[in-house]
Amino acid sequence: DYFCQELNMSEIANNTASKDILFDQAFPGDIFFSRNYGPISWLIRKFTGFKYSHVFVKLSSNQVIESDTKGIKISNAKIYLNSIGTVLEKISLPGAVDSVAFINYLTSKVGKKYDYGLLLGHLLSKIFKITRWRDNILNAANKYTCSEYVSEALSQAGLSFKFKPSQITPKELYYALKGSNKSRESLKE
Repeated sequence: DYFCQELNMSEIANNTASKDILFDQAFPGDIFFSRNYGPISWLIRKFTGFKYSHVFVKLSSNQVIESDTKGIKISNAKIYLNSIGTVLEKISLPGAVDSVAFINYLTSKVGKKYDYGLLLGHLLSKIFKITRWRDNILNAANKYTCSEYVSEALSQAGLSFKFKPSQITPKELYYALKGSNKSRESLKE
């Protein structure tokens, strides 16, 4: 099983110290799920019915790599570690994944844009209760949501999924990595 640790950040005095410890103990390539009190995080959590709204990967002792609304970029880890109200959960990179290939793939995509069309496709799929059509209609090539980006990199580095990375939400990625069948079907082959 994968080492997972969830931290409740409701106690401000322990927030930064607890997140710092979690991040310091993580290895490059470890995957983090996060949420905060911002409106975008709230909307994503409401829409997906999941406790986290974002996925990013530890790159170094002070950097993460992520896809957010500004695109794929390398960010200072302090934006998550020092943010009051941010909750983090770490899942170690699965042993079946080649960590070098995973990080190389992630870094090769820096500068690519965020996939707003895919986000719209997820919303329309939810509203009209149509599954998996969103990938063919609104998924833009070389643009990524956070879970699509991490799922695609995992796929390129040796982890198999039943569905295309563009069809995997943070919730589905989380449960696939945890080895659970709590999402729509088991995503791991």
